[in-house]
Amino acid sequence: MSTHFIGRGNLGNDPELKTVEVDGEKRKVAEMRVYFDRSVPAGDGYEDRGGFWMTVTLWGARAEACARLLAKGARVHCEGSLQRETWETEEGEERWDIRLRADYVALDLQRVDHIGWKTKDE
Repeated sequence: MSTHFIGRGNLGNDPELKTVEVDGEKRKVAEMRVYFDRSVPAGDGYEDRGGFWMTVTLWGARAEACARLLAKGARVHCEGSLQRETWETEEGEERWDIRLRADYVALDLQRVDHIGWKTKDE
């Protein structure tokens, strides 16, 4: 059973596109760090009342589009399942992290300056 997560935040890095092998099949995955903030109105603007960093992964064709179109600082909306990742350090210590395996990553339109469309044949 997984926990569903929906959040908005800012990319801390350009998405990194990787090719990995899963069950003998090569698959594309985009990996990025996102700061999910908790902004609240304060005076003329907003104030961050605490947030957290999380690694977000996106797979397949969406991963390729994400790596091509998004950049550090972009405001994004992420939705998917939280997963616990475990690994062992070189010193033999077990470590773990919570990651988001995203079904969707979308731009928050408040920060979009312009949009260009591909033709149907492209």
